[in-house]
Amino acid sequence: MFYKAIFNINLYHAFFLDDGENKFANMIAAEKEKQLETYQIANQLKIVPTQATNHAIINHRMLLKVHDKGFRIVVSTLLKNVSGTAKYSPIIPLSNNLTLTFAIYAVDPYFDNYTQVVSRNESALYLFANKAPATNPGFVNIFTEDGTVDTSFLLSAGSTRNLVYTIAEEDEFLEDKIQQFSVTRIPKTDIEGAEEKKILNNYIQSNKQKGLLGYVRLTIKGDSNHNLLEIDESDANTIKQYIIEPSPEFTLSFKNRKTFWRYVKESDNLILTTGSTKPLTKNGFIEIKKSDFNPQPSEDYKYPNPTVDIIKKEAGKYYSEIFI
Repeated sequence: MFYKAIFNINLYHAFFLDDGENKFANMIAAEKEKQLETYQIANQLKIVPTQATNHAIINHRMLLKVHDKGFRIVVSTLLKNVSGTAKYSPIIPLSNNLTLTFAIYAVDPYFDNYTQVVSRNESALYLFANKAPATNPGFVNIFTEDGTVDTSFLLSAGSTRNLVYTIAEEDEFLEDKIQQFSVTRIPKTDIEGAEEKKILNNYIQSNKQKGLLGYVRLTIKGDSNHNLLEIDESDANTIKQYIIEPSPEFTLSFKNRKTFWRYVKESDNLILTTGSTKPLTKNGFIEIKKSDFNPQPSEDYKYPNPTVDIIKKEAGKYYSEIFI
C-alpha cells in the first residue's frame, strides 16, 4: 500500500515572494528557490475542507496534507502492473463525479491591505475548479489558466449564491435534518427571489467578514478531460483508475496591492504623494526619489517604504500613509 498525491495546490503571494520591484514571477530558478526557503503561507491563509469533503476523505482513505506552500490530497493505493507499466490505483475507487471542495480563508487581519482582491463588501467569491459551474459555463478552468488570482476566477453574484447553496446542500446531505438556520431551507427553485437573494447575500457577506475568499473545487472527472485521475473506461463493466504521474499541480498566485504612497511630515505641515502606485512588499526596498512627486519637494527627505497597517481608500484609490 502506498499513499500517492492526487493533486497539489501551491498558494503563492507576491507580497512575501517579490523582492522590492523584482517580481518573483520574473526571477530565475535559483532566486525563486531562495525566496521560497522561508516562505510559509499558513499565517496568511487557511484551507478548510467542507463537511462533505471531510466525509469523502475519510471514506476513501485519503489524507489532507498541509505544507509550507499550500496543501495536497493523497490517497491510499495499490501498485499494479498494467501491460508492463507500474501504475498505482486507489484502494477504494473514487466516483467520477466526486468533488472535493476546500474553502480558502484569509487569517491575517491585514491580508486585504496588501492583497489585490475583491472588496469584502461585494457578494462575489473566487472559484478555482476543473469543472465549470452550471450557472457560469464560460468560467475558466484551473488546468488552463496560469493561476493568477484575478477576475478570471471571480464568480458573478448569482453564481456565488448558487455555489454556496450547492455546498450547503452537499454538507447537509450527511445530516439527519436541515439545520435550523441553513440557507437550504430556501427551496432551490426560489433562490433568485428578491427576499431569498437577500438572505443568501447576507450569508455570503457574513462568511466573507470571517475571511472567506473563495473555494478550490476539483472533480475527479473534469471538463475537457482535465481529470484528477487517469480513467480507463475501455471496459464499461470495469472502470479502472490510476494515479497521474506527476500528479496535477496548480499554483494560485495572489497579487500584492499597489498603492499611492503618501508621506506626511506634520512638523513641516507637509504632505507628499507619489504620482503613480507602488507595490507593497515585505522584502526588499523600493527607492523613492524627488521625481516620484509632482510637484517635487524643495528639500531632500528620507522616504521609507510603508507598512501594511495604514492604508486608506479614497475615491476608489488606495493610499499608504507614511509619517516622516
